[in-house]
Amino acid sequence: MLHVRLLTLAIAPPLFIARHVRCCGNDDPLQMTRKATMLASLQRNPRSSTMAHGSSGVRFKAKNDIRNTALRRWISLAVCAGALAMSGCRLMQMDAQVAPSDQQFMLTAASVGTAEVDLGKLAAERGGSADVRAFGQHMVEQHTRINAELTALADEKKVRLLKAMDPANRTLYDELSHMSGAAFDRQYVIAQVHIHTMGNALYQSEAQNGEDPGVKAFAARGVPIGVNHLQHATDLLRTLPSTSAE
Repeated sequence: MLHVRLLTLAIAPPLFIARHVRCCGNDDPLQMTRKATMLASLQRNPRSSTMAHGSSGVRFKAKNDIRNTALRRWISLAVCAGALAMSGCRLMQMDAQVAPSDQQFMLTAASVGTAEVDLGKLAAERGGSADVRAFGQHMVEQHTRINAELTALADEKKVRLLKAMDPANRTLYDELSHMSGAAFDRQYVIAQVHIHTMGNALYQSEAQNGEDPGVKAFAARGVPIGVNHLQHATDLLRTLPSTSAE
C-alpha cells in the first residue's frame, strides 16, 4: 500500500506547531512532544466531505479516494508531530532576519517545493497517461519558478534553505519510482491532491498570520497558484480509472 498518508507529516504540523508551541525554548522534549501531538490532533476534521481551497464540485469517487486514507493519515500525524516540531526547532537559525514561524514556513515550503519538482519529473517520465505526464511537467515548471523566488527571498532574509525532500516525500518518491502506467498515474495524482490540500493551508496560514511582510507577500502570491494546482489535480483524478491496489 502506497504511503500516501505520510505526505501530510511534512506539510501540516510544522507551521501550526511553530505558532502554538514555543520553539527553541527550555521545554522538556517529552513534554514538547505531548503538546505537539495534542495540538496536531486538533487539526483533524474527519467528517469533512469536501475538498478545500477551490475544489468545489468534486465528485463522490474523488472524495472517497481522499477519505479512504484519512484515518491512517491522522494517526500518523499525531505520532510524528512531536518529532517534526523538535526537528524544526533544531533548524531554526538565530542569525535569520525573520521570526521562527516565518523561518519554519520557508523551510517547509522549500522542502515541499523540492519534492514537487522531483515528483513532477518522475510523472513526466513514468506517467501512463499523456495528461498525467503533462501535469507532472507543469509542476516541474511552476515549482522551479516558485523555488527560485523563495531562494532569493531566503538569501535576503538570511535563511539557509535545505534543498532536499523530507523523509515522507522521499518515501513516496521511492515507491512511485517502482510503479508505472495506470497504477502510477492514480497514486501520483492522489498524492498531488493531498500535497496541495495541505500546502494550500500552509500558504494561506502564512499569508494571513506571518510576521515578515516579504514572507507574507510571497505566501499570498502562492495561494492562487496552489488553488489552481489543487483544482487541476482533482479534475485529473476524476478521469483516471481505479486500480486493484486501492
